[in-house]
Amino acid sequence: AVTMFTVTNVAPGQGDSNSTTLKNVGSVGGELDITMGAVTNTPGTGGTEHEGGSGELGANLEVAMYLDVDKSGTWTNGDVGLKSDGNTYLHPGNALQYNTLDNYASETWNSVLADMAAVAEDNFVVIWNVPIDAGNDIQGDSVDFDVTFTLEQSGAD
Repeated sequence: AVTMFTVTNVAPGQGDSNSTTLKNVGSVGGELDITMGAVTNTPGTGGTEHEGGSGELGANLEVAMYLDVDKSGTWTNGDVGLKSDGNTYLHPGNALQYNTLDNYASETWNSVLADMAAVAEDNFVVIWNVPIDAGNDIQGDSVDFDVTFTLEQSGAD
């Protein structure tokens, strides 16, 4: 499955989150891999691009991505965070780790869940914020990216 995320019409100091539900609709557990697509930065149009650049939102937008295993809506025990270098980390013991969106581009996380049980549901969450010091370079810009989720049957080669 592929999910597209878009962030547009934001200003320094703003933030929000987006999520999508992942379901193993099969009768066998599987290994979950997550792949981030390219990040597409689009400059503002119609006179909204502040400095005439090429779209700087992805270089300024801070994001944390995680798999909300218990679907609690918050970062809690057992949840799996995704680092921008392709590694993962777990709660407890780790705070959510943020990096700029552009640093996540085209990254792959293999075996995020070694076993997503049959009929299990988890939420994939992206929390984002625009730092207060982001400045006017992001004015009018938008950014979008695809995330691909692959569930491979356990024991499959």
